[in-house]
Amino acid sequence: MNKRSLLCILLALAMLFAFAACGAEAEENKGNAADAAKDIVLNNEGLQLTIPAEYASLVLTDTSDPELLFSVSEKASVEASEALGEPVDAGAGWLFGIRRISEEELHEMLCYDMSGRELIASDGNGSYYLFCHPTDVRMVRENNEKMSEDMAQWSALNEWAWSLCESFIEENPGLQAEHRGNSSLEMDLYRLLWQPGWNYTVSAPDYGTLDPKDLDAADYVRRLTEGVRYAYADGEKAPDGEYVRIEFPDSDERFDFFLAEGSENVVRQVWSDGYEVLYKASFEDPSVKASAIAYEWYRAIAEHTGGTNSYTPDDLLGRWAEKIAGRCLIEITRGEGEGEYAVHIHWGSSAFESANWDMTAYAEGNGGQLRYENARCYIRTYSSETEYTDTVEYENGTGTFILNSAYEILWDDETAHAAENCVFVNVDIPVD
Repeated sequence: MNKRSLLCILLALAMLFAFAACGAEAEENKGNAADAAKDIVLNNEGLQLTIPAEYASLVLTDTSDPELLFSVSEKASVEASEALGEPVDAGAGWLFGIRRISEEELHEMLCYDMSGRELIASDGNGSYYLFCHPTDVRMVRENNEKMSEDMAQWSALNEWAWSLCESFIEENPGLQAEHRGNSSLEMDLYRLLWQPGWNYTVSAPDYGTLDPKDLDAADYVRRLTEGVRYAYADGEKAPDGEYVRIEFPDSDERFDFFLAEGSENVVRQVWSDGYEVLYKASFEDPSVKASAIAYEWYRAIAEHTGGTNSYTPDDLLGRWAEKIAGRCLIEITRGEGEGEYAVHIHWGSSAFESANWDMTAYAEGNGGQLRYENARCYIRTYSSETEYTDTVEYENGTGTFILNSAYEILWDDETAHAAENCVFVNVDIPVD
């Protein structure tokens, strides 16, 4: 074998070794990439939370927080916050946490605002699990340019965080999904169960306003709060027609459950200052209707109390002024016939013009409620101190006057809805 042939053989062997080494390095790099792309599996107090591989390098996790089983934050925000010299406990980049609480703690929370906390699961052993989240934006970057560049990453992390509740329950077989709402209606209902002395009354056309006395409301509260979600009905108009009214004087608000077909799951919340919002109830069982439950509750109170409240029709006698502006005055006196009540209403709009109503009312039900069906409404316009003209707006108007638990008149003008959301307070002794 000549020198040239030997050199070729040695060169070929060297190339083979080089290719082998490159192959081995490629396999090693491939293995490292696979390791880097693995899910992060967190364990704490018998529970597990998995961070998907695609987000593993983007987050920081913590299982040492005394209140949270798991806490997850965006790594880039934490680092940017540190670079800017912000306090370590400022909460930069925080995405979510999982918290375990007792049934007693849950009851206390549900009675008040639960902003930043959502009930997601229970374990059947008296423990409940909350998905905790910030109520403000925790994204931090050192400058606006970097903020804009990373917005897509921040959005993706938040979208994932809000979707993990289901997977968290799936990977922990002992958990069952749970949901409880935190609307104003639900808070008031929960207080009936877990805050002794929380007062309420229920009203409907049958008997007027009824005091439940010692009726057990637990079943009705459960049916109005479990398997249902209450969402704001933005842009919708309140339905016409009758409704069941549940009033909570301790929180200075009431809720009207409409009875008309097609509106049975519309609930109106009204504060004492007249401000109102509409909710739409969505039950897991589409055959369930919120107003049907409220009306059943009302009928149970009527049966329990004998269909009476602590008022009589005579308790409406007197002068009653609109509570907020005081521009409307209702005067109720005894009528000419037996069981009749004469009602005059004056509502001043200016120094020269007022709306007026005259009607004859009769007791309705067994409590403090009057009904009328012959209202005459007219506008009186003054041309001088002693001269005026009357323009009739309508006749044979219908409606009711109801005394609520706070000894205030609620005027339900069924014809023109003139007193929508108004209450009237007594301003003098009864007029005979």
